[in-house]
Amino acid sequence: MTGQTTNGREELEATPPGQFVRARNALAARLRKAGRAREAAEVARLRRPSPVVWAVNRLARTDAANVRRLLEASDRLRRASLRDPRAVPEATARHRAALQELAQQAAGILSGAGLRASPEVLRRIHATLSAAAGDRDAHAALREGRLAEELQPSGFEVLGDVPARHLRLVKPAETAAPPPARRDRARERQERAERQAAERRAKAERRAAQKEKAAAARREREIERASRQAERLRAELRKVEERLRYARDAHERPTDRRERRSLDGRTR
Repeated sequence: MTGQTTNGREELEATPPGQFVRARNALAARLRKAGRAREAAEVARLRRPSPVVWAVNRLARTDAANVRRLLEASDRLRRASLRDPRAVPEATARHRAALQELAQQAAGILSGAGLRASPEVLRRIHATLSAAAGDRDAHAALREGRLAEELQPSGFEVLGDVPARHLRLVKPAETAAPPPARRDRARERQERAERQAAERRAKAERRAAQKEKAAAARREREIERASRQAERLRAELRKVEERLRYARDAHERPTDRRERRSLDGRTR
């Protein structure tokens, strides 16, 4: 069962964001049906990833070599910045190439899933990859495809290799998207509503199954009662036939009785 659960989680992680909630609820339902209530609850709490997070995490599954290459290039650039400034240009070029390669791969992943790789989405992918590569605490999550949210580089020094045409500074009033906290609350409310709907469906299915089971039990009891009644009727019929036979023998003349017995003997 553990292997099946692992496979289910891997399939869920590979599911595009638009299909994630349905796949998550289906997996949670299967786990509950299998008696894995704790694992079902863990799955039900999983949040739908943004297209950016999903694409970046998929890179770890589909292009692990280039993810490793980016992390190595990031470490090389960091060492060059601290120890050998003359090596910075070459290290920067390698870092830029690794980052660009992964961004292109992520765009292909999005397109393959029917998701639009808009310039804004690509910018956020580029920023998340750059931030994760620049933060050693995020290396393991990036390498294993376990990033939980989009990341932003901590400063311009980390974004030094991002083409300027992909960046745009905006004032808070110009930002069309709601604040992250508001987005998180809205997402939590939506996912809570989806979980509650899934739980209601599961309860309805359990009630329907219980009703069907009770109906089947009633039918079995009715069949048993009918069988017992039929047996009683057959027994009563045998008794009636026996009484009729005795009554007929009592009213027959001796000669007729001998002839009937003789006829019965020949028939047998």
